[in-house]
Amino acid sequence: MSIELTGVQRKQLNEEGYLVLRNLLSRTEVEELNLHLNALWKQEGEKAGSENINNAENNVRRLANLVNKGDIFRPIFSHSLVLEAVKLVLGSNVNLAMLNARDVLPHSTNHRQNFHCDNDPEQNGGVPDRRGYLTCTAIWMLNEFTADNGATRVVSGTHRSGKLPKQLLHDPSAPHPEEVIVTGNAGDVCIVNGNCWHCGGANRSYANRCALLAHYIRADLPRAKHRQQYLAPEVKQRMSLQELQLLGIEK
Repeated sequence: MSIELTGVQRKQLNEEGYLVLRNLLSRTEVEELNLHLNALWKQEGEKAGSENINNAENNVRRLANLVNKGDIFRPIFSHSLVLEAVKLVLGSNVNLAMLNARDVLPHSTNHRQNFHCDNDPEQNGGVPDRRGYLTCTAIWMLNEFTADNGATRVVSGTHRSGKLPKQLLHDPSAPHPEEVIVTGNAGDVCIVNGNCWHCGGANRSYANRCALLAHYIRADLPRAKHRQQYLAPEVKQRMSLQELQLLGIEK
């Protein structure tokens, strides 16, 4: 596995607005993460994901504030290759705004997300400002992502449009003629510029499609309260200085 982005990868992320990094997790690591997430869903029950006030979706399970819910997530949000890609989009000073899980249940045939950007509309209307792009998301695939199970769709190059999907699309919920279906194996990671139009598709398969969503933001931008990671004192104590800086938290 490459320890840094290649020139081809950097070019793709800059020009197309997304990039898939292959095999960042081993099969064992994927299994351990899925077991841990399922234990959290069982433990939290109906309250799962409630820390994120914008999490409600039919036929989708959510978890939020995962940085506070297990050391198993520390190598996820601080992965060096992922951070290199994120900083290529946002610049060198970034914070993790959220680390959540999203699990789309089988046979969710009528549940396709609208095309959207990941930015807060209160920040420059959700479009890039004079300093550049606002956010970047790393989608950690914990199951195979296929066309049938609703793998992420992106519209290449739209991060450079300076527009939100709802401003240009008659129906943001409809398939786009130029959309790319981002397929991959469990353990792959898709980096998406937060200004690149994207959506999750409907899961027409017989199995779940689960992912970790690491949402990064430029460090100079404010974060809404529901997009902040809250750490218990004992969790904070275990964190390195570099991890805390990435979270925007003082030691």
